[in-house]
Amino acid sequence: MRREVVQWRGLEALRYSAGGTSVIVVPTRGAKIVSLCDRTGREWLAQGDGRSVPRDPATAFEDAEMCGWDECVPTIDRSRTTRGLIAPDHGDAWNRAWRESRPGALSTRLPSVDAGFERGISLDADGRLTLSYRVEAGRAGADILWAAHPLFLREEGDRISIDAAKPLWDVSAPTAAPAAGAPDDRVNARMPEGASAKYYTDPGERPQWARIDRRDGASLRLAWAGDAVRTLGVWLDRSGIGTEDVVALEPSTGWYDSVEVASASGRVLRLEPHAVAEWSLGISVLAPSPA
Repeated sequence: MRREVVQWRGLEALRYSAGGTSVIVVPTRGAKIVSLCDRTGREWLAQGDGRSVPRDPATAFEDAEMCGWDECVPTIDRSRTTRGLIAPDHGDAWNRAWRESRPGALSTRLPSVDAGFERGISLDADGRLTLSYRVEAGRAGADILWAAHPLFLREEGDRISIDAAKPLWDVSAPTAAPAAGAPDDRVNARMPEGASAKYYTDPGERPQWARIDRRDGASLRLAWAGDAVRTLGVWLDRSGIGTEDVVALEPSTGWYDSVEVASASGRVLRLEPHAVAEWSLGISVLAPSPA
């Protein structure tokens, strides 16, 4: 895997490449992955409208860049943690500077739960990207709701597939409710411009993958490993909140967006004092076969 120092919107970034896949990460911007390209140069991640990077740590997530791939931890919704502190909108990590903790890995602290969080990155010779996660609780233990938050560009004719058999749960409204129809039909249903929706797999299921297939034969597949990952969220936005048509495939350690709600139901990654949890996420991007 090759590593280069590059620039992104005036910030120092790291570019990793191997096997035709390239990834750009911005350590000082929550270790945001701002680019994921396959061997043809196709960009899979939303790039936003080019707005400047906010410097205020109190900036709301929706007022920031709305692009790329963020790590939401220890919550997605603003909520109270088991320490009694408030975790901000979309968590502690996305709006903080991370540091390089070892070759190929970046880490940060999660002050609302007093835990350390690390993400390693590697690319194999075939261009498969692996993200390796590690969280270590402090002396009081911690409940951790982590969710990957990749904003994948959605094109006309895309087909989303998820590892789910039971009906999804619609969590767009204040109260979660079962969504009608088969899971794949629901996430591929047509939505009007400006609309958005959020679904979760049933808490009784343990999905292990999700994918996007393009009309031209290109595809992107996510697969995860580790007992900590218990569910999958799917956020669909037709430029209602962001500026592009996107789908966020969000494997998560909790059900569903609030760590406070997940803790109350016991559907969360619960760590004893000084305990460690690890999991990984593999991403394969396949370009269309030559004609």
